[in-house]
Amino acid sequence: MQDYGMKQTHGGGDDIEYEDEEEKKINLSKYLENSDYNLSGVLEKILLAYKKEQDIRKELEKLKHERMALFRIALRNIESGGEIEKKLRMGRTDIAYYSILVLLDMEWYDVFSKMVTETFKKEGHPPQIIVAMNKAFQKNKEKFIEFIEEMITDIDNEEVISLVSEMGNKDLVSSLKKELIFIARDDIGKNKSNAIHSLSLLCGDREVVETYKKILSGPLKEGKEDVLNSLMLCKKIDEELLNLLKEMVPKEKNAHLVSLMKRIIGKR
Repeated sequence: MQDYGMKQTHGGGDDIEYEDEEEKKINLSKYLENSDYNLSGVLEKILLAYKKEQDIRKELEKLKHERMALFRIALRNIESGGEIEKKLRMGRTDIAYYSILVLLDMEWYDVFSKMVTETFKKEGHPPQIIVAMNKAFQKNKEKFIEFIEEMITDIDNEEVISLVSEMGNKDLVSSLKKELIFIARDDIGKNKSNAIHSLSLLCGDREVVETYKKILSGPLKEGKEDVLNSLMLCKKIDEELLNLLKEMVPKEKNAHLVSLMKRIIGKR
């Protein structure tokens, strides 16, 4: 049992007991009755309740207008640590995980999309977000897929396509196969690259094979290296793809692409 110590004060007259918190039911309703509660204290209660797998959806419904403010507090603690991490002795990955579960349970899509887009950096999403997203997917697959599909339909979807690629989750990719194939074939830049990479988890799938063949045999260079790098990750490669690579080797003028093709052929 973790020891959270005795009484903690959050300012504004909020005193929250953490002694033996693991053994006690989290009474969020009683806490919200206090007119001068603060949102940091509320978030702490929410995280502890979710850690205990306690159903607090009715209480959370009362906080729907504060959902974005709660997210901002959670995000600060997820990205750089802070008061909640120290007070609850809860790692940043767990803070992210329980926060994402709240968003899925309450169907707060707008905040979920903010979580995906605002944690995205030039190099991608931080490790704690990727791990937390994978855990949340396993816990609530249906709602997670629904949210990701909705984000993919948005015009500016680089952050979510990157997340899918970074998660490396075969079940998720399989559920999004149709959308990812469309992006791999018709999009450009990072979206195309990340979609192609994601589909490498479904190497033996007929539609994925046809998508890779279309990109490799197409007139444009874009995407070909991504497909070849993806094929390097596959344990087994379709015979039609191998035959296509053998036909392409003597015709391809890009030395780097030829090298990749020969490596793939040589390994099979």
